Amino acid sequence: MATGTALVTGASGFVGPYVVAEMTRAGWTVWTLDRSSVHQEGTLSVRADLCERDQVRRAVEESRPDVVLHLAAQSSVPLSFKDPAGTLTYNLLGAANLFYAAADLSPAPRVVSVGSAEEYGAVRPEQLPIDEEQPLAPVSPYGVSKAAQSLLALSLLASHDLPITVLRPFNHTGPGQRADFVVSAFARQVARIEAGLDAPVIRVGNLDARRDFTDVRDVARAYRIAATRAVAGEIYNIGSGRSVPIRWILEELLRLSMAQVSVETDPERIQPASVPELCANPEKFRLATGWESQIELEQTVRDVLTYWREKTEGEKRRT
Repeated sequence: MATGTALVTGASGFVGPYVVAEMTRAGWTVWTLDRSSVHQEGTLSVRADLCERDQVRRAVEESRPDVVLHLAAQSSVPLSFKDPAGTLTYNLLGAANLFYAAADLSPAPRVVSVGSAEEYGAVRPEQLPIDEEQPLAPVSPYGVSKAAQSLLALSLLASHDLPITVLRPFNHTGPGQRADFVVSAFARQVARIEAGLDAPVIRVGNLDARRDFTDVRDVARAYRIAATRAVAGEIYNIGSGRSVPIRWILEELLRLSMAQVSVETDPERIQPASVPELCANPEKFRLATGWESQIELEQTVRDVLTYWREKTEGEKRRT
């Protein structure tokens, strides 16, 4: 297994710590680039704001990576509607500063640009599951920012011979995800109801939308594998190949809890533009690398609920 030095952006986010752990276990020397000063054990760190070109350039020159894994992003679709300019600026400008800094290194590192299934937008039922040939038609500022990032990434292969690969992960979840993402949002509400901290009411958005969920631990493994096995200039979907309605997530959590709750629609959770279904065709990545999702969604949901139960119990003890 080829190893070397890896630079991971967004290492203090949701997916970042899992990717750092994957790379470290595989024998990589890991540098983390983040705006925060949080240092992860077993890593080297550089502090930089991706929107500050000179800071990014210094960070890349100091770490001199063999591989760059670009995870940092404003990744919330609802927030992107509230702050479209901020989302576009951070996601695209940050990527531009990083990619061009990497391209100026000699030799240039391999770069993995993490995009999103939101780049595809609302596809017709006959176009499911979505493969990498699907035209891009994002319907949110977040999706637009990631589509632009992907186009920028591929342009650097042509203009600067930067060996860059684009990954498009579909929805992923797991322990540690923020509560403004749907599985964590539901699990946190259930845990707080169980602990007697909230009234027995769960507030929801559109329960009929269908999404392809993959466990974050499987996704982190995919990123680690992509660092050495993915082909430069190619785009790969990362997903399970199975979509479920959001309603299934809620029902599974309630089954695990047996809490007696009522469900209310919260207009704040309804997005201005709705994508009825996202389901990946991950065959291209599987054939290229051998990766497949391994953790069943039922297990992921259990683990997310356990995480929020433990976190809620800690909050309760402190009150």
